[in-house]
Amino acid sequence: MKVEIEISPFSINDEKDTITNLMNANGGKPLLSHRESIEYFGWSNDVNKTLMEIEEDEKRDEFEAYN
Repeated sequence: MKVEIEISPFSINDEKDTITNLMNANGGKPLLSHRESIEYFGWSNDVNKTLMEIEEDEKRDEFEAYN
């Protein structure tokens, strides 16, 4: 019995590498808005509420840094 071996290379598609490459090609600028990234991640049930909470946290952190 004759057997032929065929090796197929396997590579994992790493989204981080893809995003890094796209950002580098884009001059280091974001590819998505903050809101779009929250929506894409998919863990928030209310994207607008999550974004508002993040913005409030950032404002509070800035205020506390100067006081």
